[in-house]
Amino acid sequence: MKKSATEKSFMSNEQNSRAGPIALLGATLVILCILFFTAFNLFRPDSLSLSDKYFPSPTATNTRPPTATRTITPTRTITPTRTITPTRTSTLTPTITLTPTFAPTPFSMISPPLGAVVLVESFEDNRMAWIEGFSNNTLLIADGKLHIKSDVIGFPGMALCSACENYTTRYYFQADVVPAQKSNVEHGISFGASNTQGRYVFAINPGTSSYALYKHSGENRISVSVAPTVSDSIRPFPAPNTLGVFFEQGVINLYINGQLVREYGDSSPLFYKGVGIFVMNGTIAIIADNVFAYNVPGNISTMDLLQTPTP
Repeated sequence: MKKSATEKSFMSNEQNSRAGPIALLGATLVILCILFFTAFNLFRPDSLSLSDKYFPSPTATNTRPPTATRTITPTRTITPTRTITPTRTSTLTPTITLTPTFAPTPFSMISPPLGAVVLVESFEDNRMAWIEGFSNNTLLIADGKLHIKSDVIGFPGMALCSACENYTTRYYFQADVVPAQKSNVEHGISFGASNTQGRYVFAINPGTSSYALYKHSGENRISVSVAPTVSDSIRPFPAPNTLGVFFEQGVINLYINGQLVREYGDSSPLFYKGVGIFVMNGTIAIIADNVFAYNVPGNISTMDLLQTPTP
């Protein structure tokens, strides 16, 4: 079918109206490309510069001007001294072992100076015939010691050596005495004694550290020859005390643990020759040991009695 000239003219005009914008757009694109390539050629960095910038070689030399670096002076580091906390050490309280008070068996504090020993008693048995001085007394020899007590409170007790009467008028007698328990009851030794007629009693009281001398002229006649006197020579219980007496015609010297504590003179002396152990009251027993006696020759002074101890 053939188109008319009008239609062809209309179609030509329509095509021309469409081609104009397209040509304009194409020209614009060409101009932009030209400008882009021109700018790229003017400002294009070389490939090496880009490679070094974004992928630097480890061996490449940095040509960038050095940036000033602040040098920081290191602060002095003080190493703290190690503090050693001491381990707590337990202080052990020493166990104190109490050494029992022990008085060595006292031998003679006053030696027999060439005198005749008439009595050395170890109390292995009763060969010296010790007897009870009064009724209601109890006497016991055991374990090498003599025990004497009164069975009645308020009455004395005495052990008398009935086989020891071989003294002259000048003699020395000694014994160790100690109560069976702590007490203030006076106790000691008797001399110039008879079991019924009378006696001297040299007594001590460790509880008060005192001594005294009594004279019994009969069963119930007692006088105080030396009043109770305090002496530092007396040992406290439970230590034994060594009592000694020198007698000569009424001259009486009293010794405690080797110390002369009193000289006494009796104008009407007792000349009985018995010796013994005495306790003033019936509440405790008295224990005696190391009993001995000797006669003192007339050429020996009383001061010569204090010599080196001998058994």
